[in-house]
Amino acid sequence: MISGRMETALTVNIILKTETWMIFLGISSEILFHGQGGSTRRGRSGFGSGFSGNSGFRGYQDFGGRQNTGRGSDLRSEVSVSFKEAVFGCDRMLQLSDPNGKSQKLQVHIPAGIEDGKSIRLKGKGNPGYGGGAAGDLFLKVHVEPETGWQRKGQDIYTTAEIPFTTAVLGGEAKFSTLYGDVMCRIPAGTQCGGKIRLRGKGAPSMQNPSVKGDQYVTIQIQVPKAVSREAAQKLKEYGMAMDRSCSGRRGSAV
Repeated sequence: MISGRMETALTVNIILKTETWMIFLGISSEILFHGQGGSTRRGRSGFGSGFSGNSGFRGYQDFGGRQNTGRGSDLRSEVSVSFKEAVFGCDRMLQLSDPNGKSQKLQVHIPAGIEDGKSIRLKGKGNPGYGGGAAGDLFLKVHVEPETGWQRKGQDIYTTAEIPFTTAVLGGEAKFSTLYGDVMCRIPAGTQCGGKIRLRGKGAPSMQNPSVKGDQYVTIQIQVPKAVSREAAQKLKEYGMAMDRSCSGRRGSAV
């Protein structure tokens, strides 16, 4: 038989050991002993309750009772824009969900001149911090949809245009389409098929300085008529004969 004193001492020893483990595990002793004999025993200062529901990690207290804080995690998402929207910039309305499943709408500005695959950083739009810490950031990756007939390399734009055969031979003017509207451009005589015309300042703007723009390069294709009139055919024959005589004369002088 265990005497009353020994039983009391054994009980106290078990309680002390239990409290020691609970302090190590971060559990308040008042949860276990509340209601015994109408008294409440306060837990010793130690690790707080690290997690709270489904709202994420809220922080904890150190041994001195100070609240620790931490920055929230970053979020990543994607958005698609058209070729012209990437050049001129645009706004997009996004719908995001927080860790609790609550959705919110966020208006985002896509800066002019952004390239395919680049990301935009939205500071403080990520997951919330814990213990009063700062929120994380949102990184938005931009996908630029292709546009038929238009190609972009850096800030420069590349297109293709046709000009009449006579304009290519004799020179003249031709109208080209740009992202900023149609422009008239001088075509030098003797322009070859596959040659390029440079249109200064008709490319995409720089994201760092929108006033600085790239160039547009137009690759020339020469229109060959599928059918010509009898009179036109005769003129072309005369042109061909004249070119043969000219070439023969140059070959003769070279010898």
